[in-house]
Amino acid sequence: DDQKPEKMRSGIDNVVPLGNPSDSLLYYCNEGAGDLIYRSDEHGFHNPKGQWNRDDVDIIAIGDSYVQGACVSTKDNVVEWIRRDFPHVINLGSGGNGPLLMYAGLREYGAPMRPDTVLWFFYQNDLIDIKDEIGNEILIRYLEDSEFTQNLIDRQQNIDEFLKRKIDNTLENVSMLWNVRIGNIVSQAAKDTFLLRGLRHLIYGSSPDAGSDKKAGTMRTDSSYHLLSHLLVKANSLVESWEGNMVVVFLPDRWSITEEGGESVVLDNIKRITQDVDIPLIDLTQAFLSEPNRGALFPSNEGHYSARGYHVAGREISAWLQSGTANGRANEGN
Repeated sequence: DDQKPEKMRSGIDNVVPLGNPSDSLLYYCNEGAGDLIYRSDEHGFHNPKGQWNRDDVDIIAIGDSYVQGACVSTKDNVVEWIRRDFPHVINLGSGGNGPLLMYAGLREYGAPMRPDTVLWFFYQNDLIDIKDEIGNEILIRYLEDSEFTQNLIDRQQNIDEFLKRKIDNTLENVSMLWNVRIGNIVSQAAKDTFLLRGLRHLIYGSSPDAGSDKKAGTMRTDSSYHLLSHLLVKANSLVESWEGNMVVVFLPDRWSITEEGGESVVLDNIKRITQDVDIPLIDLTQAFLSEPNRGALFPSNEGHYSARGYHVAGREISAWLQSGTANGRANEGN
């Protein structure tokens, strides 16, 4: 952990990237449903081209690998299922994100778009990630200074230069670190292809994977809950400044669904926090428990959802938005 702030300082002079390389072929993961390989958008996120040119963005989704779409084909990820009902959606999900990186992303990329609705996706390993993030001298400035910005949305060329240099210098180490067989991909796409899981870890010092669900649920996390609550208040205030609406989405873990672990302590705390700070909560737990084949919601022991799992999540979120529970254009159809 002591090395993480130094890794960010050694970034591109005075830029700390929050996204991935833009307009690049990105390899992410394979958990049994095939390789996730996609071309990133203008700012390095998992969206169709042209979404950033709109002046009527309905929804911005922020979160970690679950929001980015690990590890299914693009058409099957949760944001794409939402996009079927609400086409004007921007996905800011990125593997390894914890709450502070998510808040920074909202500040840098979400606020300029002024969406009607911000979906803040929570998965319980966020409680671990946030402890790493607050030790970073750059990220902590987003928490301490409401005016701090890196102007990242206007600096994509700088970001791409740094990320490509990082890949050039560390590609071999990434392959060894994550035990990824990269020969064919590199030979096919050369420097335009990036291994996101290892890259994210090397830049931020955080793990891009789902992590240990049970560890997140049992470790002492009082300080993490406090920090999460504080960040949600700040994020909600920012979204309200342009008369938008913020919603927290709770993503259930495999253990509580397939092993009938019941309502977790983590979920109890998230319900309490969102109620205390007056932010609507979409809890996907019951929708998952209602599935006749719960095991089909998860492809393997890796922790992410299967295409069916993401479908259930996207269906429930879209139904909630369409029900009129939230305000704004996102509930009025397309």
